[in-house]
Amino acid sequence: MRTSSHFVCVPIRQTNRFLLFHTLRGAVDLVPEEIGIALERGEDIHSILSDEEAESLKRRSYLTGQTRDQEIEQSLAALRIAAKNSRPSIELTFRFPPVAPYRTTEGSDRLDEFFSVASELEQDGLLVLVKLEISSPEVDRELMDRILEASIARDYAIILEVTMAGIDALWPWLKSENFRHVTLISDRSNLSPDVGGIAEKIVLYFERQVYVSWKCNVCGMSAEQVEAVRAIRDRVRQKYSNFILLLLSDEREGEAEPYSLPSDGGHLPVVNSENVGVLLTMMRFVTRSDLINYNPFFSLEPDNLIYDLASGQLFYRSAASDAAFRDVNELRQNIRVSKVQPLSLESIEQGSACPSCKYALVCGRDWIGKCGHPDVNRCAASFEQRLKQVLPLLFFNLQGNWRPPGADRAKKQG
Repeated sequence: MRTSSHFVCVPIRQTNRFLLFHTLRGAVDLVPEEIGIALERGEDIHSILSDEEAESLKRRSYLTGQTRDQEIEQSLAALRIAAKNSRPSIELTFRFPPVAPYRTTEGSDRLDEFFSVASELEQDGLLVLVKLEISSPEVDRELMDRILEASIARDYAIILEVTMAGIDALWPWLKSENFRHVTLISDRSNLSPDVGGIAEKIVLYFERQVYVSWKCNVCGMSAEQVEAVRAIRDRVRQKYSNFILLLLSDEREGEAEPYSLPSDGGHLPVVNSENVGVLLTMMRFVTRSDLINYNPFFSLEPDNLIYDLASGQLFYRSAASDAAFRDVNELRQNIRVSKVQPLSLESIEQGSACPSCKYALVCGRDWIGKCGHPDVNRCAASFEQRLKQVLPLLFFNLQGNWRPPGADRAKKQG
């Protein structure tokens, strides 16, 4: 019996506990410090635990009877499946004007042309997502109706991002048949001091079975604004404990030690904006232990088709292009959508060093290329620093939500 090659052990600050994470299976557990250290050092775990406890670690895959070569082959097999099933995506973004009332300069007929481009891309194998960016308390009702009808008819998933001002704009369409999730976006420039009013609006979303998460950039916020953020979060979670608050900042590096903001005698944990993907991956593994959704290193960020409804201008954005068009035909002629090619066994073994990393299936991006790390070992160490940074915010959001593995099953049996 040996410690798995996919085993990760992260100390939790100011506690005597460690977080265990199995990057292939997706298991996540909290254990006492001595267990984490023993597993990390590869010590004889039977000298610390009973046979039953050791068997539990084996079931969770932290201990394994497989050789390192067998584990590597298992990892490569998972990478092959993930590569085969990968599908490039594109976001069809409708950017609503920040002021109201307004009228679009090109008229709503252009929507048909815009959706026709999306249909062509879908026929090419892309997954089409519809994204609505709303920063005004009022939107054109006819226009919104047409966008929702066209999206639902085509079975396109709808992504909603609204500011504090835009949260009021969605009341006429606020039902789960239209959309299931809304992301609230705020920063120091648009955070209202109306704690009770904002909390009440968020609660109304939940009551209509529309889930709300909040991305709040805290850069430059005053102490009063930080306190308002905490108070809003606490009020909503009194009724809906699954309300997620992501506190983001770019004032420190993504590999920096965990940091926080003082608030009401306590602290609000903050992460670098580029670590949001790491945080959400960990959150998914914790809350959806019954379902593993890999986010492998070769996953690409979606390309973006943007329709600015105020100017009538079209934009196409990808990793390689950032162009604006006035004419849909011109857009058709110039668009270049990145396509993910399934990784072959040869490319996995001979290409990037990433497949040899235990984080290859969960990191979600090519950190070596992005950050310029000299080798895969340095990149893995960097990723571990990112894990350490996100843990406080992960636990901050999971308080009262995280049930131990098998808890529901045990309750039913009882």
